[in-house]
Amino acid sequence: MGNENNKKKITTGYQVLTIAENSPASKIGLVPFLDFIVVANGTPLYQDDDTFTKIISENDGSTLELSVYNIGSLDLRDIKITPNSNWGGSGSIGITIRYGNFETVRESVFEVLEVSENSPSQLAGIQVGDFIVGLPNLNFGNETAFFDYIRSKIDQEIQMYIFTKENKMKEVTITPNLSWGGEGCLGCDLGYGILHRIKYEIDGSKKKDLQTNKIKETNESINILKNQKENENKKEEEKEKEKEKEKENEKEKEKDKDNEKENENEKENENEKDNENNKENENNKEKFNQTENEKTKENIQENLTLENEINNQKKDQPKLENDIYNLNNLQSKENGNENQNLDNKPNNNFVPIQFETVNNQFKDETMIVPQNNLNTNNTEKKKSKTD
Repeated sequence: MGNENNKKKITTGYQVLTIAENSPASKIGLVPFLDFIVVANGTPLYQDDDTFTKIISENDGSTLELSVYNIGSLDLRDIKITPNSNWGGSGSIGITIRYGNFETVRESVFEVLEVSENSPSQLAGIQVGDFIVGLPNLNFGNETAFFDYIRSKIDQEIQMYIFTKENKMKEVTITPNLSWGGEGCLGCDLGYGILHRIKYEIDGSKKKDLQTNKIKETNESINILKNQKENENKKEEEKEKEKEKEKENEKEKEKDKDNEKENENEKENENEKDNENNKENENNKEKFNQTENEKTKENIQENLTLENEINNQKKDQPKLENDIYNLNNLQSKENGNENQNLDNKPNNNFVPIQFETVNNQFKDETMIVPQNNLNTNNTEKKKSKTD
């Protein structure tokens, strides 16, 4: 594969169509139509893009080296030009160019063999020995395409590029028609094919074939440059792939970080929930303890109240006993028992009266009531019988 690339021919470039007077290009010996610019400052011009335009603009005011192939002499030569955007015309070097295959262009020319008097060709200034090489924006691919185009432009003005026998390029205006009085619509005989190609020599050099050593060397150097560019492109592609991989790795790392954050957040949320549950449990315990404490306090208060009541009853017991004693004396007097012992001492024959216990908090307490009081009714009954 590498050997095949090295044998590959140079077949495309920028064809020089016109050269402006007093322009930088007019001073370096460029030949319109025949010259193709194939390399600029060591950069092969493989395709029709903005590479050549950028190189010209980047070297405005400085020396630019061009490799130029001539399809007439089949020579490749190096020339130097200094682009100058201020030279007084359009562009920086003063040429109009068109990208194309110079082998196709070299074959698609028509040699003028004879020109009839008063014909459209004679009126346009075309002479025997000139070559019709194309239109400003069109190269003819073959003989049929050329004549089909001419027939489609009957009675219309068209512009043609003519390469003269003086080795100059000129533009002519011609009107094909069938009413000029002779044969054909152009009024000239044309030759097409290998015997009618442009023959041109630069500085007296002889005609050379595309397979000359110079062309081979140039092809090899251009292929080397092309391979270098391909390698550079591969390296750039590899770098881009590495960058993409790094980006993917970074994205994965970010995803892992996000997952870790989510896990941490979930753990935090779980911890918060546990803390909340613990707080609720503590609060419930506190509430329960408070409730129990309040109940205990209430019970204690009730017990204290009962105890106070019982203590008060105990305090009031001597008075009650005295009241009962007085009551007994009074009853004794009423019943006429004057001989009853009225000592100031209470009767020892008392009957205990038991109090009910409350909440099992206190022991049984007794209240002493004089027995005489209990026997009053019996005494009254006995008296009634005696009476």
